[in-house]
Amino acid sequence: MNPTTQKCVFCIPPMIWNPTKYICEACPLNTHYDNTLKRCVACPVANPLWNGTHCIGCPTNTHFDMISLKCLSCPGNMIFNNVTLKCNCPSNSPYLTRDNVCITCDWPRYWNFSTKNC
Repeated sequence: MNPTTQKCVFCIPPMIWNPTKYICEACPLNTHYDNTLKRCVACPVANPLWNGTHCIGCPTNTHFDMISLKCLSCPGNMIFNNVTLKCNCPSNSPYLTRDNVCITCDWPRYWNFSTKNC
């Protein structure tokens, strides 16, 4: 019940009632609405990510993309950064070419940021 309006509020699943904010809202990240339990539940540890239809786990060397709701791998020799949520070049090959390959650029050569070549 909404204490401000003194009316009962029905949230249409998968929305749930937030008794603190007095609004219907979506389940928290990596949880989903369980029709049987009539509440938000977390995905199991083996498949911790909710893709909109079911809980999944990403294979090794992949990451979950929140836009496509799929497990993706980084191109070439890039690695996924769990903090920035982006694919980056490793520190031993810090420069990204136009062909999406991470390379080194050792002296006496230098990295040209305009042409993306060493």
